[in-house]
Amino acid sequence: MSTLKPPTRWGLFYLGTCCINHYILCGNQSTQSIQLTNQTIACHSDSRSRYNLELSCGFALEIHLLSRSIDSKEIKLLDHSFSYYGFAFFAIIVARYFLVAGGAYLFFYSSLSQSLDCQNLQQQPPSWKSIQSDIKLSVVSAVVFAIASAVIMSAYNSGLTLLYSHSQHYGLWYSVVSYVAVLVLQDAYFYFTHRLFHHPLLFQWLHQGHHRSRYPTPWTSFAFDPVEAIVSSFFLIGIVFIVPLHFITMIAVLITMTVWAVLNHLGLERLPLSFPHHWLGKWFIGPAHHSIHHLKYTLHYGLYFTFWDQLFGTQDSQYEKKFGDRG
Repeated sequence: MSTLKPPTRWGLFYLGTCCINHYILCGNQSTQSIQLTNQTIACHSDSRSRYNLELSCGFALEIHLLSRSIDSKEIKLLDHSFSYYGFAFFAIIVARYFLVAGGAYLFFYSSLSQSLDCQNLQQQPPSWKSIQSDIKLSVVSAVVFAIASAVIMSAYNSGLTLLYSHSQHYGLWYSVVSYVAVLVLQDAYFYFTHRLFHHPLLFQWLHQGHHRSRYPTPWTSFAFDPVEAIVSSFFLIGIVFIVPLHFITMIAVLITMTVWAVLNHLGLERLPLSFPHHWLGKWFIGPAHHSIHHLKYTLHYGLYFTFWDQLFGTQDSQYEKKFGDRG
């Protein structure tokens, strides 16, 4: 009976590399697989046989551990602490805000905007004090949304959410349908909570900060009072527990929300009358539609679509008359 020999140095290095690469994917499963593999290799005394077996076992172990990680639907590479997620997402959200809102402000409120075919319907240059107030509130809101993002990622790593990362689970068609569905649900949530914020008993505490800018700018897009930001974040937290969403779909929703919010706060006169004041303006909210909300607080509560305002009687009766014949 031949004595058991340990794997060669190359074998230990290769198998150890597999263990390190996949420990974050499979936890203790990778260590157990390595120990079992070593026992199998040790049964072969011939060095060439052991070398070939080490090579075969290494690739087999690689495939095995990857398949286990895919089947478990976990991406442990994203497994970080709550505080790590909080700081990382805060940096991302703030950078996104200054990039998108700042870029839009520089373009539409500078000499570059003169090249557009604009007619100044409500010319009111923004004050620096108003912009500073919007930026301060936006940074506070970024803290709230960063905490919400950290909650989502921590829950995902614990297997509690319906987020997934493999498109073959539901297919491309589902990603498109779920994207549209989330936008409709988010718009409904925004409409009713926004309308609630305008209740006389709540407005001063929950929403007044956003309306300090009677004539909004891109900096106003995420200038939320802290409680308003918390309520808004509840939708993003809740939806990942209710609707299966691909990570890319979730990112697409966040990008849409950011860009659309900035466009809505460009101001009434910052885009040419040919955009978006045509037939699309009847169904999609743009800067002209939302600017009326900042002038008349009891109208136009939606985020993406106008049908909630039309359905519940909060659409300005003069809106289509003003812009319907100008497209």
